[in-house]
Amino acid sequence: MKQVLNINLGGQTMTIHVDAYNHLCAVLDTIEKPIKNAQVAEATLADYEEKLVRQLAQDVEPNAIIDIKAIRKAMDSLGSPEVPISALYDELELDSDFTTTDKRKLYRDPSNKIIAGVASGLAAYLGISDPIWVRIAFVGLMMAGFASAPIYILLWVVMPKASTSIDRKSMHGQPIDVASTANRVAHHLDNMSKGIRRKFGTEAGI
Repeated sequence: MKQVLNINLGGQTMTIHVDAYNHLCAVLDTIEKPIKNAQVAEATLADYEEKLVRQLAQDVEPNAIIDIKAIRKAMDSLGSPEVPISALYDELELDSDFTTTDKRKLYRDPSNKIIAGVASGLAAYLGISDPIWVRIAFVGLMMAGFASAPIYILLWVVMPKASTSIDRKSMHGQPIDVASTANRVAHHLDNMSKGIRRKFGTEAGI
């Protein structure tokens, strides 16, 4: 005779064989372990347990002892629970200690431009607070006979434009917040995966 236990699963009390219980615990632990967000982990397990109880009610006679075969069959029918990708990352692991501060990088600054943002980009790279001094230098060199205009055009061609927030922070040598960047990426991946499931899930039987 196999040893049995009385457990509470999804708000329901049931009798289960020990080997079936051990298998159940192992699977629930596998589901919970990668989820770094505690609230999401709790909600995911609660939802999965409720679905498992309903599935067992369909597969097993009332008041019957749950064996490992019934547990495996019910879990196979349910499949793996859906977990948001963002919940797999712990924000505490991407705190301020994990931000990176780069040296200034040379970009054109389109947000503070008169022609192409070359002077303001050079000012940011050189640590000059007001780009007017770089503009005056270009004009002064041109009036003195130096080829500052061709140099400006050359810099316009070779300097990349600061088109993103990360570019602008790099231009000024500001720290890049890895945590918020990772969370935005994870959020976009969540939306993409949901869109794929909505488009192809029911139509293709995925």
